[in-house]
Amino acid sequence: MKTLLPCFGLLSFVAATGCGGSSADVTGTALGIDFSNIQAVFFGGPYIVLTTTEGIDCEGVAFVRTSYEEGVAPTTDAVELLQFTWVSSDVAEGEKSIAETDAEVTSLVLATDGTQMDFDRATAGAITIDSVNDQHSASGSFDSVTFADGTVSGKFTAEWCRNLRDR
Repeated sequence: MKTLLPCFGLLSFVAATGCGGSSADVTGTALGIDFSNIQAVFFGGPYIVLTTTEGIDCEGVAFVRTSYEEGVAPTTDAVELLQFTWVSSDVAEGEKSIAETDAEVTSLVLATDGTQMDFDRATAGAITIDSVNDQHSASGSFDSVTFADGTVSGKFTAEWCRNLRDR
C-alpha cells in the first residue's frame, strides 16, 4: 500500500489535526484511467474523493459537487478522480450499495483537462466505511464499482477536507 502525504509546509504544521495523510490500494480502470496510482484521498460532507492527479491538495478538490454539466469543466485544472457521494449530508459508517440512481451512495469517474470534461456514473458496486473520525479521517473499502468501460475495487484511508461540502 502506498502512503500519501498531501499536506506540506507551515500551514500543514499549524493545521496538523486536519492533516493525517491518506493512503489507498486500488485496482482497476474506468473512463480510461488506471486507478492503481492514487495520489490523494479526501473526505468531507457527503463525499469521498480519490485522485490520480499529482500535487493536488484539499483546495484542489473544492470544485467537487453532487452533479456536473456534461462537457463543462468544473475547474481550470487538469484532474482525474473517483468520487463517492452519499445522498445524506455526510459520509456514514456501514456498507452501502452503489447504483446509478436511487441509491444511498452514487459513484462517478471524472476527467478534465481544465477546458473539457468527461464523466461516467457507476451502475453497480458497494462501499463500506469502517470508521469516520469527523474532521480527521475516514477509512473503508469499495468493491466491484462498475462503469461502462471498467471496474474498480480498493481500500483507503481518507484525510478530512474542509472544502468538500454539499453545494
